[in-house]
Amino acid sequence: MAVKTWSLRQVTTNGTPASVLWWDEAAAATAATSVTGWTVAKTAAGNYRDLSNGSEVAGFSATISPAAAVPTSDANYPSATTYAPPTLINSTDSISTLYEYNGVFPAGTWTFSFPVIAVGAGGTQDGRIGIRVYRGLRSGTAFASVTQITSARLVGTTVTNLATATAQTSTVTWAAPAFDLQNEFLIVKIGWEITGATNNNASDVLLRWGAGATIVSPTFKKFRHIIT
Repeated sequence: MAVKTWSLRQVTTNGTPASVLWWDEAAAATAATSVTGWTVAKTAAGNYRDLSNGSEVAGFSATISPAAAVPTSDANYPSATTYAPPTLINSTDSISTLYEYNGVFPAGTWTFSFPVIAVGAGGTQDGRIGIRVYRGLRSGTAFASVTQITSARLVGTTVTNLATATAQTSTVTWAAPAFDLQNEFLIVKIGWEITGATNNNASDVLLRWGAGATIVSPTFKKFRHIIT
């Protein structure tokens, strides 16, 4: 048994969009800035926006994000195509593990680290990540039988005066119950909360991937077989 560590990774395989992010156990790449994130502009504190994996989005609102609705898959993703490994799910509002898992995690502490940086403009903007964690099967390139594991939205530490020169990390800590995965993906639904407004319409927040962008779990024990 050992802890699991996943790093955010941009994967390009068999036509998969290079900008899409997955959690992967491979050695972390050199840290880099993705195109996934949010344009916060001059939006006031107390507004939220879901992630859109592979793009930078605006359109914040007072609706708390991420909501409890199950993660969605991109309906335009070509379901007839076989990807490797073994089928990549292109999620719109979440980031899933690259592979399925078959085993059990005991109750314990999980740590989710999300380095972020401004690219368009920095300034006085403050904010934090919010997440919900799910498990789910796949059907083609869509999620199926998705179940939320977290009992509520979890919030990360706040980044302040986010600038273009230096990344900051919003860290989420989860005191998780024991749960198992039965040939299922781990899926992290993500949103951004503005906690401090800026005065620049170009201000944005982009996720960093590679080194420093990680999930660290408690020990994981693989199932030898599934009893049905």
